[in-house]
Order: sequence, then structure tokens, then C-alpha cells
Amino acid sequence: AGRVSAGVCYRVWSESEQNGLQAQDMPELHLGDLCSAVLELSLARACSEQAIADLPWVDPPQTKQLKEACALLSRLKAIEHVQDEDEEQQSQDEWTLTDRGRDLASFPLHPRLAHMIFQARHVSKACAIDACHLAALLSEREILQGGRRKHGTNIQLRLDALKDDKAKNVSQFVKKRVLRVSKQLQKLTKISEMEDGPCSWQSDGCPAGVLVAWACPELVSVKMPLTTKKQMSDKKWGFVSYRTFSGNEGKLQNDELGHNSCIAIATAQDSRVFLAAAINKELLNGYGNDIANPVAHEVFGSI
Repeated sequence: AGRVSAGVCYRVWSESEQNGLQAQDMPELHLGDLCSAVLELSLARACSEQAIADLPWVDPPQTKQLKEACALLSRLKAIEHVQDEDEEQQSQDEWTLTDRGRDLASFPLHPRLAHMIFQARHVSKACAIDACHLAALLSEREILQGGRRKHGTNIQLRLDALKDDKAKNVSQFVKKRVLRVSKQLQKLTKISEMEDGPCSWQSDGCPAGVLVAWACPELVSVKMPLTTKKQMSDKKWGFVSYRTFSGNEGKLQNDELGHNSCIAIATAQDSRVFLAAAINKELLNGYGNDIANPVAHEVFGSI
């Protein structure tokens, strides 16, 4: 609300808080993930840090963000760094877009989720359909009535509920939206061209954790031992702590998923886990992933 006449404005926070505030908000571009933006710019032939920096930005992207985005796209085999002419090593500041990168860019998703679908397509038709379902679930509102407070953070419950016509506590409005988005993704994935074929995906229980580990390998997490007083205190309040592969801490509270020694986190903020799924070493190994180094998982071919 704006002031419309002379008067008094009362500040409801302390002087110390006021002095600690930034002069202005940080540009939104500096807060988000640039992976999708770099992929789109690469399609437009802006395939170097200098080319991107030369664009007429209101607030230019930070070098660290660009490098992190390029590192992720390189791991997904969406881009390939150009070989330096004078040196026997790859330049980290210039790259080319791969065929896989063009395919990833054709999906209206973050490259992580598109990569997850591509991985699943090389497992089986059923796995690819589940990947499309999961990508749609992560892009829409909560499908279970009562949300995390009632059902916890286990995304496997949500995936199973989506596929079960008799499942209870399901928001039919959200379900229709999710299935509509999934159907669109399945069309882009060319599901109709796939054959069912023999596969262990369904006999393995259609594990959502495998899909999440492909999309967010940095968030594959192992339960932390209780070694500090704070952890002991947190346990009394139902908290269970996990250490992600990237070295951060994720916490569950009063959640059945906390009984698992390893989980793959799909969404989180700070240390609070919003959605995750159970995983184990043997299961991941069967799908070309190593729980000890999930970032280096096997990348399958393109569509």
C-alpha cells in the first residue's frame, strides 16, 4: 500500500534488523538455477561464457552460476566442452550442444527431469511412463489430500496413488492435471514407439528412488549417526538427519521414510526435506548408479 497523505509510518522490526537489511533485493537471476537458461541459449548458439555475458542483460548472470550450470549440462551429456587448440585439454568456457542436449531442450522441463525420462526410456516402457508421471507430479500441486502433514514426504506413495484408481485421499482435480501433463510428456518421449519387453522394473516395485537419483544425484543421502547432543535432542522431537552426497544436511520429522538408511531427495529447502524416496545400494547398482558416487552414474543414449 502506498502513502496517500502526510502521516506517520511505524516500523515493526528492530533497529538492528533494519541496519542488517540489504539496500535492495538481489536480482532474481542471481538466485535461481541457470541450467535451463544456458541450455536454451546454447540452442540459440550462445555457446560460451563470453557470448552469454555479451547479451544485453539488465543484471548479467554470475560466473559461478554459469559454471555450475555448464558442469551439470556436461554431466548430462547435453553439452561438450571445446578442445583448446594450443593445449591438450578441454576449455571450460566454450562448448557445443549435443544431440542429446537438443532432445533435452525439447521438453518443457528442467534438464534434470528430462534427463530422468531419457534414462527411464532405456530401461523399459513402464519405467518411462513412471518417469513421465513423476516429472508431472513434481511440476504440479500436492496430489494427496492432507499433504506431507498426513502422508509424509514419500513420493513413492504419490506415484502409486496416481496409478491406482481405487486409491484414497487423492485430489481428483490435481490427478487429472498430473495425468494430462504426463500424457504430453509421454508423447514427447515417443512412448507409443516402444515395446514392453522383459524388464525387472515392475518386479522391483517401480522404485521412484531410482528415478529421483537420476534427476538429483547430488541429493542421494545417507542417514547420519547420532554423535552430537543436538542430534540426540532432535531425535526426541522426531527428527532424522541425512547427509547428502553434496555434503549438506537434510531432515525428516515424524516421517515413516526416516526408517530407511538411504534416501533420494527430490525437493527440499535449506535442511527441510519436502519429497524423497527410499533407495538402497543393490537397487541403484541394477540401474547403472552407484550410491557411493551417484553424480557419476551411467548416462544412457538419446531417444
